[in-house]
Amino acid sequence: MTVLLAGARSADLGPATPTGALLERYHRERDPRVREELTKRFLPLALSLSRRYHSLSEREDLDQVASLALLKAIDRFDPTRGSAFSTFAVPTIVGELKRYFRDCGWTVRVPRSLQ
Repeated sequence: MTVLLAGARSADLGPATPTGALLERYHRERDPRVREELTKRFLPLALSLSRRYHSLSEREDLDQVASLALLKAIDRFDPTRGSAFSTFAVPTIVGELKRYFRDCGWTVRVPRSLQ
């Protein structure tokens, strides 16, 4: 019986489930499976934003920064505010990418307050 419940539970995380419902469920329960499904859905968005800033030497680093920023956006998003997730996620991801460049762009390590 547990196998049926687990299978039924993972079925409601499929692509037919609306993103808004998944975001509300994650906000309530903090279920890692829901977070993983949201990450799968929005990872192409994060990677497309990181490709705006790609240089060939930093491509993997920027993809990783964008992916971590997506996770941060999923964790911080509040669906009760009534805005779309992408409206919240895009500035969060772009901000993390710019912060990466600001922190890694100087040859000499200068304190952030001086940068």
